[in-house]
Amino acid sequence: MKHCSYRVKASLFIFLFFLCVVPIRAQITITSNEVNFPIGSTIYMYIVWDTTGNGIPVNVGTTGGPQTWTLNETIYPGGNVGAIQVVDPASTPFGNHFSTANAAYLFQGDSTSLYEYFDLTNSQLDMPGFGTVTVDSNFIIDNIPPAKLLIFPATLGTAWSSNFSNHYSLAPGFEEVDSTASQLTIDAWGTYVGSSGTYDCLRIRNDEMLINTVLVNGIPIASDTTTFIEYNWVAEQVGMLATISSMPGETNPNFTLASTISFTVPTTGIQAHQPSLPTRFELQQNYPNPFNPSTTIFFTLPTTMNVQLTVYDLLGQKIATLVNGRLSSGEHQVTFNAADLPSGVYLYQLSGNGMTQTRRMVLLK
Repeated sequence: MKHCSYRVKASLFIFLFFLCVVPIRAQITITSNEVNFPIGSTIYMYIVWDTTGNGIPVNVGTTGGPQTWTLNETIYPGGNVGAIQVVDPASTPFGNHFSTANAAYLFQGDSTSLYEYFDLTNSQLDMPGFGTVTVDSNFIIDNIPPAKLLIFPATLGTAWSSNFSNHYSLAPGFEEVDSTASQLTIDAWGTYVGSSGTYDCLRIRNDEMLINTVLVNGIPIASDTTTFIEYNWVAEQVGMLATISSMPGETNPNFTLASTISFTVPTTGIQAHQPSLPTRFELQQNYPNPFNPSTTIFFTLPTTMNVQLTVYDLLGQKIATLVNGRLSSGEHQVTFNAADLPSGVYLYQLSGNGMTQTRRMVLLK
């Protein structure tokens, strides 16, 4: 089964696009009755990815308020517009698995469909997981326990935590675990000025840690950790307006460089764009995995660049260089033949334009 690496971090707050909130300036209170998922609606998002590794200059503001934030296509050119459909969970391929879900979002790519599921109760809004349909197969990823997106009532100063993990069985005795630990706070308020209008808003801060661990017979053999800070802006009577994520490892809450920026745009003139998942610098899981003796490694590039794709053993010794040259933007795949290598866990790393991503694969003979 091909394992596509879609992280939830950038979309944990997409549900807020359809929040309706009480119109009390600077002191907004959100209850469960004010969260709405209009089935059949479409959300249009403008997304800018850092393609250089140097970050995108931003001004996220500070805590408290009032203050003003301005985001539009002129300030951040070169982005992509994507469409997100709000659908009935019962109509989706994974509706029976996520039986408590009240709504689902569909991200439709050229060859992949990603469904995210949401469970709304009087006390909180959860995300129990997601499912993906590819040309090869379907797979389900559960958030254990469900990700806690919002607690009610939510207002300036509200804080909560959300800790969950995703488990992937690589082979008998081999397991990969992705753990997410988030601390969220509604920490600021002011005025948002964007292409879709000017609004009073609240800012939600998310301090997030992502831990990827590979276990053999329950014993961790490799692990890496990524931290970042994410801000989300929510407007009165409108909902989600924008999201900005810091560069990996950022600790300054007033950071000035971002890895991704996304914000809503009007539907006028947007329909002509092909709805798709945005192309970004991403190293996906090899397939098959485990493998013997060959496997295919998949990756995408946001622009033409010089890249290296290298294989290492767990001691950090270079085993092979699969790619070393200039490639165009878009999807790529490379075959790795390990006929001369012993069974074990190996690392493969993609590098280019100052960006690096690493994944693990298992050779079983």
